[in-house]
This record gives sequence, C-alpha cells and structure tokens, in this order.
Amino acid sequence: MSRMLRESFVPVVLVLMVLFLGLAYARYTTERSATHTTVIVIEREFVADGLDDTDSDEAAAIAGVVIDPSDDPRFAKAVALVDEGRLQDAEMAYLAILADGEQSRARNDLGVVYARQGDLAKALRQYDRALAVTPVYPRTYYNRGVALSGQGQYDEAILAYEQMLKQNPAHFESYYNMGIAHFKRKRFDEAIAAFSAAVERAGGNRKAKARYNLGLAYRSKGKAFYPQASEALELAIRVRPDYIEPRLALATLQPDTRAGRQRRDELYATVFALKPNYPPAYFHQGLSRSAAGDRKGAIASYRKAVQFNPEYKKARYNLGLLLLSERRYNEAYSQFSWLLKRTPDHAGIHFNLGRVAAGQHDYAGALAAYERALSLRDGNYPAAQINMGRVYVAQKRYDQAIASYQAALTSRPNYPEAWYNLGLAYKRSEQMDQAIEAFTQAVTQQPDYAKAWYNLGLIRSRKGQNAASIIAYRKALKARPNYARAQLNLAVRLTNQQGIPEDQQRAALNEAIGLYQAVIASDPHHAKAWNNLGLAYLTTGQLEDSEAAFRQVLTIQPDNVAAFRTLAQVLVRQGRDDEAIDVLNQAIDLDTANPTLREQLAQIYQQAGQTAAAQQELEKAAALRR
Repeated sequence: MSRMLRESFVPVVLVLMVLFLGLAYARYTTERSATHTTVIVIEREFVADGLDDTDSDEAAAIAGVVIDPSDDPRFAKAVALVDEGRLQDAEMAYLAILADGEQSRARNDLGVVYARQGDLAKALRQYDRALAVTPVYPRTYYNRGVALSGQGQYDEAILAYEQMLKQNPAHFESYYNMGIAHFKRKRFDEAIAAFSAAVERAGGNRKAKARYNLGLAYRSKGKAFYPQASEALELAIRVRPDYIEPRLALATLQPDTRAGRQRRDELYATVFALKPNYPPAYFHQGLSRSAAGDRKGAIASYRKAVQFNPEYKKARYNLGLLLLSERRYNEAYSQFSWLLKRTPDHAGIHFNLGRVAAGQHDYAGALAAYERALSLRDGNYPAAQINMGRVYVAQKRYDQAIASYQAALTSRPNYPEAWYNLGLAYKRSEQMDQAIEAFTQAVTQQPDYAKAWYNLGLIRSRKGQNAASIIAYRKALKARPNYARAQLNLAVRLTNQQGIPEDQQRAALNEAIGLYQAVIASDPHHAKAWNNLGLAYLTTGQLEDSEAAFRQVLTIQPDNVAAFRTLAQVLVRQGRDDEAIDVLNQAIDLDTANPTLREQLAQIYQQAGQTAAAQQELEKAAALRR
C-alpha cells in the first residue's frame, strides 16, 4: 500500500481494471438469470379439442333420411304414422306389408323408421335388403348414404350418394351430403365441387346452407382462398339474412387489423341482434379476441357463453386455458374439474389439471395428473412428458427430467421444445456438451428458435468460445430482433474479443453501444444495459455520456456500489476529483466493510495531493483486510 502511495496515479490502468470487472459482472448476472427461461408451447393455445360441437363452426348437418308419400293405402297409413312420430306402430305396419312379400320400398321405409329411432346398424340391414330386391327403390341409395355418414363411414357414404345421383342427377341432398362427407375427410377440393353442384340445384334455405358449407370448405384451404370463402358466405347471408352461422364464419376471415377487428365486431353485433345471448357467438368472439391478444376480453366472452349454456364444454375448456395462462389457478381448476366430472377420460383435461397443480407448486399432484393423461393416450403424449420433466427440474431431480424429455423425443423425435428443455436440464446439471447437442437439435428442428440459440450463446461463452457465442446470439436476434438478453450478452461478447485488429475492435465497440441503446429504448429502467453502456462510453473516451449512463444506473439502483465506483473513475478522468471523492464516500456509506473502496479513495486523494487523507484511508483499508 505504501508503494501504491509513492507511485504516480495512472488512471488508464484503473479504468481498464474497472472496465474488466464491470463487464465480467454484467456477463455473469445475465447468464445466471438466463437459466430461468423455461417456457414451452404446450398445445394449441386457447382452442378446445374433442369436447363437443356446440360452436356451429363445422359443416352444417347432413340432410336427413327421407320417406316418400304414396298412393297405396297401406303405405300411406304407414307414412302417416312415421310423420306423427308413432315409430313403433309404423314398424308394425311395414312388417305387415312385408308379410305379403318382399318389396324394396317397404324395406327402405322400415330402414327409415329404425334410423329415426337411432338404430343405424339396424337401418343399414334393411337398406341392404332393399337393394337386394328388384326393382330397387331408388331412394334407398340416398338413405343408406345418410346412415353410413352417421356412422362415420364417409367413403362408403359417398359411393351410396353417387349411386343415388345415377338415378337422379339433380338430387340436391346427395350432392350436399357428399360435400359434407368430403369435408369430414378433409378433401376440400372435392367438397367444393359437391357443394357448388348443390348450390346450382336448390333455392331458398337449402341454397343458403350449401353456400355456407361452400364457404367453410374454401376457408379450410387456407388464407389464399379467403376471398372465395367470403363471397360464398356473403351470398348465403344475402339469400337468408337471418342466417347466423355464415356471419360467425365470416368473422373468422377478417384480418387482424383495426378495420378487420371492427368488421368482426359488427358481425357479432348483428348476430346478437338476431339472436340475443347466443352462446356460439360468444364462443367465436372469445376465439377472435384471444387471437388478437385480448385475453381479458376473451375470458369475458367465454364466461358469457357458459352463462347462457352451462353445458358448453368447449367454452369452459378455452376459458380454463386462458385463466391458466393468467395464473388464475383456482379459477382454472374450477373449469377443468367441472369438465372432468363429465368427461373423466379426456387426456387434455388431466393434462391441464396437471398444469394447474404445477402452477400452485403441488408437484405430486401435477405428476399424478400428467401420468393419468399419458396413460389415457397409451403413453404417447409428448407434451405431458415435457411438463413432467419441468416438474422434476423444479424439484432439482435432473436425471428424471432428462429421462422424461428423452421419452417425449422417443414419441416425437422432431419436437423442438423437448430438445430445448432437455438442453436446459443438461445445463442445470452441468453437462454442457450434452446441453450443446440438445440445443443444436432444437435449432435444427426449428431454425428460428430464439431461446435455444440464446442458451447456445451462453454455454459457448461459458466454455470460452467467444466467436461461436457471438454467432449464436446473432442467430437469436435474427429470430427475435428485440430479444433484450441476447442484445445485452452479444454486446458483452463483442467487447471481449481478443486478438482482433484495432479497427475491428472499434467497430465491435460501436456495435455494442448500439445494442445497449436498443435495450434501453425498449426498457429505460434496464440497469445492466445502462451500466454496460457507461463502461463502453468510458472505453471510447466519451466521458460525459459515460457519466450520464452511470447516473441513470444510480437512479434505478441507488445502492449499486459498483456503479458508484465506476462513476468516480469517470469523474477523475474529467479532472473532477472533489466530486469523485464525494461519490466514493457515498459508496462507502453503503458498504462500510469494503476495503477496495477505501483503497480507490486513497488513490484519488493521492492524485489530488491530499497525502494525509490518502494515508488515513489506506490504514482503514488495511484494518478491514486483517
């Protein structure tokens, strides 16, 4: 210490020392915070799946079975009984007719009776017997297609409708139902052809329904076909102004712009005017608001849907997902537990109850729910396995977490979120080479996976691979230009390059300054960015800018001793020793047991010619070090 007093003060050396310490500190704190970035996409957000079809946003119902009038008194009596809903009496009447001999029409009509009783298998047996009698009653082909459609045998139903069309090429219902069957099979071009043919063969309400389904088929082909979908839906509304479903479908086609949102609101307002408190309209409104990022508005819409239809499962499911995203765990639990009582074997409900439990730190309950979801899908539920891994990570059970992520990848090898979370688990367990491999797989599957690139940057930095770290951070920023942590860490890496020419060093430092400024522009209270910006300005000799940056740090963090120390050096460089002394004394008041502060103060006193004060501070520092 006495030697330090005798030597002349060399501020550049001290500045470089402070610069190194400051940059190292910034790097360390940024890396440390980055280990808590476990965010994964769990499933399609806020969209229910496999619960019910109350939302009216699918192809409209197929046209039903048909029974024809007859001049034959026996058939006329049986038909009248069917029309009156006296199906058992009608059954006996047709059996009486058949007792006198096989007739294709009687078998067909008896099949219609069974279909209206809900026994499609029994109906199909009658239709098959009707087709075995010559001459075949033509309507049988159509009614058989309806029964097959009702059992989900859409390809067989299409063949039956085609047979009907050979008998009657203008038969609207066959074209219409054929379109729905193709729609269910996701053969949208064929559905469009069938619905278009149906439109040409009908008028009034039937034409409106065909146009509605035509619009849905065009919409299902993607945004490129939205104009055709809009035209079909608008024409359906023109034919039938009180038709609600086309208005709901039309709302889904509006772009997420101010004009598009306004148009959606107008469509919903018209629906509510036509049919107040219509639950599917509130459901669609919830979908629209959720897609636009208005979660609170979407929650309100789904609550309305549930209010006016308490059994609306999809609305409850989506409401639960939104409440879960808002961390309103008790409310989300209420929705999912209600659903579980009605659909106890729905894997998605168990999965989301697991998410609720995990959010409340009930890790045992979360694991049990995820296990149940996994069992209901015969072990093939990668998202559940990922979330089980996250629970194990929270419990610091890294080996089990790694095993869960690997199990998810066995089911779905190209699952980027599984690779990403596997990388985090390896990273937390200090298996860095395996972490690099996992993050590399994540970005291979999803090249714009910003967080995976970011974590690759962190690990490369930790391993001293500065150039590789810079590349990774640049990739993260290409995928997500306003990624503040990547901007901050890239700037630190740029200022830490060794052995590059002076002009490249200068360019790197200027780029780093730009990155710090970008972070601050998006978050003016980002203390680390202000701190590192101040250090960068100090290195380039922009002392006034450096001083302003450190004063901003101290405005945000008044007890930041490191910022006081560096600010003191900036003031010394400007020849403002008295102010530097005052700043260091403020730092000492905050950290009275820090000998380094007193040694730094001693240097400033020495440079200012106050040898006695310098000696006094050195003695205090020596006492603190003992």
